[in-house]
Amino acid sequence: MTFDALLDLFQQRIPAHPWAQIALYVLALVVIAALAQWLVARVVGRVVYRVLSLSGNREWAAALMRHRTYRRLGYAVFLAVITVGVSQVPDLGKFSILIERLAHAGTWVSVFLMLSGVLGAWQTVFANSRRAQTRSIKGYVQIAQLALWLVCGVLVLSILIDRSPLWMLSGIGALSAVLLLVFKDTLLSLLASTQLTSNDMLRIGDWIEMPQSNADG
Repeated sequence: MTFDALLDLFQQRIPAHPWAQIALYVLALVVIAALAQWLVARVVGRVVYRVLSLSGNREWAAALMRHRTYRRLGYAVFLAVITVGVSQVPDLGKFSILIERLAHAGTWVSVFLMLSGVLGAWQTVFANSRRAQTRSIKGYVQIAQLALWLVCGVLVLSILIDRSPLWMLSGIGALSAVLLLVFKDTLLSLLASTQLTSNDMLRIGDWIEMPQSNADG
C-alpha cells in the first residue's frame, strides 16, 4: 500500500464533526511533541553524559544532571513542536495564533532555563575545585543569569505582543530608573560580590568583625 493510499485511508477515518477533528489533531500533536521531548532528553542526556565521562569530566556530567539541563531542553523541544504543528490543526481560528505565541514564548523560557542551568552547573563544578578556596564565581554567575533573564523577558514580551525585540529595547530606557530602584539591593549585592572576588579582598577562612551588625567570626 502506497503512502497516498494510507493518507487517504487516514483521512477517511477522521470524524466528520469539527470538535472531534480538533480533539484528534490536538491529541496527535501532543503525542508527537511528548515523544520528541522524551527522545531528545534521553538521547542528548546520555550522549553528553557519556562524552563528558569519557573525557574525564564526570563532575560536569553530574552537575548538568543535577541542574535538570536535559529535562529543560526536552521542555523546549516539546513546546517547539507545539509551536510548529499547531497551525496544522483545523478549525482553531484565532486560538491557533494564541497557542502558537504562548508555546513560542514558552520555548524560549525553557531555553533560557537550560542556559541558566548550565551556569549553575559551572558554579557547582567550580565550587568543588581547588580554586574555589580562594576565589568565588557566584557574583559573575548571578550577573550572567540576570542578563539572561532580562534578554528572555524582552524576547518573550515581544513574542506575546507580536512586536520586534528592538521596539521593546527602545522602551527599556524609559523603565531603567524604575528597574534600578526595584533591583537596587540586588545590583549592589552583585557589584560588591564582584569587587570582592576580582580584587581578592576576601577568602574562605578569613576572620570578619562587624560590631555594628554583631558579626564576629
